[in-house]
Amino acid sequence: MLIHKKSTFVAQPPDTPVSEIALRVLVEFEGGDSYVIGTATVIGSFVALTAKHVLDEITTRFGVEDAEDGAKEITNYSVRLYQIPPGPNYVVYQVVTAWNSPDTDISVLHLALFRSSPGSVLNWRSPPLVFGPPPVGTPLAAFGYHSSEVSTRPANDGNYHMELNDKPTTSTGVVEEILPSGQPAGNFTFPCYRIAARFDGGMSGGPVFDENGALCGIISGTLFPGDEDEDPISYVCMLWPILRLLISVNRGPDYPRDVKYPMAHLVRDGQIHTTPYSFSGIDPALILAWYMGAHRSHSSL
Repeated sequence: MLIHKKSTFVAQPPDTPVSEIALRVLVEFEGGDSYVIGTATVIGSFVALTAKHVLDEITTRFGVEDAEDGAKEITNYSVRLYQIPPGPNYVVYQVVTAWNSPDTDISVLHLALFRSSPGSVLNWRSPPLVFGPPPVGTPLAAFGYHSSEVSTRPANDGNYHMELNDKPTTSTGVVEEILPSGQPAGNFTFPCYRIAARFDGGMSGGPVFDENGALCGIISGTLFPGDEDEDPISYVCMLWPILRLLISVNRGPDYPRDVKYPMAHLVRDGQIHTTPYSFSGIDPALILAWYMGAHRSHSSL
């Protein structure tokens, strides 16, 4: 896809094809009280990414309990992802487990089907991933949902009807600086790159694509949204730190169940798509170590 180098911020229809990959993150209480918190990005079957600070906002605002195994557990509400593929139809996923990377502003989400509209089909359309940073000067396109409003009313079957309004938006700009260790202080102290693209509140966790349609980062945030005279200043998480994160998503009959393994195994075994340049700029010895199981992990939800 052709991406203009000029910074743009363009509204998209609710059922844009990108909505199959970029999902809305909601908190839902029993009885219907609901809140839209951010955006998530599907990277494989029942696996998605979001910004870690999106989950931090959820647990800070709505609470979290200590579980017996030392992890954290949500008990009085649910975190759900809403997918609206072209049609329009809808599919709603429950977040079963989340793993926070200690090295970046990314959380890995394990999903389960919660409900869907009649006739909806689970279509795990996911982009190839690029783990290293794109070169300076590369034009990129990001996507997310902002200005979200949600309301609910009782339905005849005892459940509730939800009305969700937001602004699906594509934001474009060029990479201006690579920060292998992030900024020395502030909110972006992890491997990231600076981009001249506007990200509004609610877009955090959304996908960032290159001109080949590959996912090359996750929206983290903005320092300056830009104006008529100056370009925006925003930051995107690199993807490589998640490769050594331990997860325990069950992967089917050919793999052991309920065991922990590094995210890199999803790449090694072809369950996450890559491109010929997915590891450009990354030491091959590190890739081998991640494939063999060298890792760090931290679980938080």
